[in-house]
Amino acid sequence: ARWDRSQSLLALGRFAEGWRDYESRWKMKEAGPYPRKGARWNGEAFAGKTLLLIAEQGFGDTLLAARFLPQVKALGGRVLLECQPEVMRLLGKNNWVDGMFAKGTQAPEPCDFQLTMMSLPGLLVPDAAAITQQPYLAADPAGHAMFANLIQKKKGQLNVGIVWSGSVTFKGNAYRAVGLEHFLRFAAVPGVNLFSLQKGPPHEELKKLGLQSMVTDLSPLLLDFECTAAALEMLDLVIMTDSATAHLAGALGRPVWVLLGSRPYWLWGSEERTPWYSNLRLLRQHKVGDWEELFGRAEGELREWAENKLL
Repeated sequence: ARWDRSQSLLALGRFAEGWRDYESRWKMKEAGPYPRKGARWNGEAFAGKTLLLIAEQGFGDTLLAARFLPQVKALGGRVLLECQPEVMRLLGKNNWVDGMFAKGTQAPEPCDFQLTMMSLPGLLVPDAAAITQQPYLAADPAGHAMFANLIQKKKGQLNVGIVWSGSVTFKGNAYRAVGLEHFLRFAAVPGVNLFSLQKGPPHEELKKLGLQSMVTDLSPLLLDFECTAAALEMLDLVIMTDSATAHLAGALGRPVWVLLGSRPYWLWGSEERTPWYSNLRLLRQHKVGDWEELFGRAEGELREWAENKLL
């Protein structure tokens, strides 16, 4: 009950109340036991000491919470980050942490304090005014060369990325994912070229439907989130259902439209915009489960957007 209440409060923007209930996740079977023992960090300065931050939940949560790393580092001594290997290159090239190691492995040194990353907002975001909307991640420009032959800037053409599913291991994925066929209507918009950023088992839909001629498949080059960031920086727009790529595009400041199902993540609230990512636009179902109407609406808006861009 407390967990469900946290989702409602956070979706309403009542952050101070919502974060308190959000900590109840560690009493739920889905979250499992708290990942490491040790003194919990409560936001105090820690000069001369070492703080361990621990990634939790999905890739999107890690990318969302990464915005707080500079604030944390400014408060004290050494910061270690335990995270998924797939985000290490993207986050590690900044000076926000003093060391990184793969999630679930042994910490390289003793730590004085520890905290899971999705507990950081509870310390640093009492209200929406405390959320910085500036982009906070960037790809290494050298990474753009990987995609230069596939994503080409041509007069009269717009390059639009698509993602139709999040991780299939997430139990709520069925409420946010759709079939690739819904996105094919965008290929009929004059001037629009489609590029798939889809990873994981849903990527196989491209081959099963024989759509390689309609959608350029970028997945062989998307080795980690650093590579995906480079691809996003070369695209004009991304249209997608909810997944970690939405957080990455938001953190990079790239234009992205997220098409939401009937049970959206609390972060997306109830409006067309979210205070967490100023460049991200949210398009919602008008009727529960009605993806067809939502995609039809999105197609109309894409046609208008493309016409304005190509004038």
